[in-house]
Amino acid sequence: MIDNWTPQQEDIDWTQQHINTMAVGDTWTVSGALIEKTGKDVLTLRQYPAESAMAIERVARVCAEIDIDFNTEEAQLIEDPLEAAQNAAKEWADPESGIPLVNFDLENAEWIVNVVPSQDESGTTVLIDQWTVRITHAKDEEEGEVHEVFMTPMDYHLIAGDDLFFNWQGYRVIEREEAILLADDGSLIPMLQDGTVILFGTQHEEMAVPPHMRGMLVSSNTNLGEEE
Repeated sequence: MIDNWTPQQEDIDWTQQHINTMAVGDTWTVSGALIEKTGKDVLTLRQYPAESAMAIERVARVCAEIDIDFNTEEAQLIEDPLEAAQNAAKEWADPESGIPLVNFDLENAEWIVNVVPSQDESGTTVLIDQWTVRITHAKDEEEGEVHEVFMTPMDYHLIAGDDLFFNWQGYRVIEREEAILLADDGSLIPMLQDGTVILFGTQHEEMAVPPHMRGMLVSSNTNLGEEE
C-alpha cells in the first residue's frame, strides 16, 4: 500500500535527474497523469485519471524529498487519459520557434538510439539503449535549414498517432486482422518467402529496429495494395 511506501535512493536520484532534464513548460506523463514543469523547482499536476492516484502520491513523496513544489490544487480528473494526453500534445510547440509540433514533418521522423549507462536491480552498471525521435520543420528564412525537436518515443506516439508510430524505414505494421486474412487465404507464407512481408527482429539492414516494431509482421508501404 502507498501508506507504507518510502522512496528509495534510486527513486529520488532518477526523479531528480528527470526533472533536471525538463525545461519549464515540458510535460511528464506518469500512469496517465499529466504533470507540467511550471517553474525551476515547481511541478504542477494538470490532469489525472482516478487509477493514477497511487503513482501521483509517490511522485509527491519523492518531490518532498528533493524540495520540489508539487502543486495538485488545479488538477482536472479525466475519464479517458489517452485522449486527454493526445489533446494536450496538440498544444505542444517548439520552444525556439513557437511552431506547433503538429505542424512539423512527423511523417519523416528520425529514430535515434544511443547506448547509455544504467543500473539493474542489483545495482550493477549496465548499458541500455535509449531511443529518441527527431522531428523537423523547415526554416522559411533559410533554405535547407530546419528547426529540430528531439522527443521520447511515447511523446512522438501521442502527437503522431498510431499510423505514423507503427511505420519505420518505409515499412508499416500489418495489423492482426489483416494478418489473419492473409493466413486464411494462404498468401502469408508465400509473401514471407518472397520478402513482400517480413518479420522484424532487433536488426534490419544493419540498423537497430525500434523496440515497438520488433516481433511485428511488416510490409513496405506500397505493398499489399497500399497507396503511397
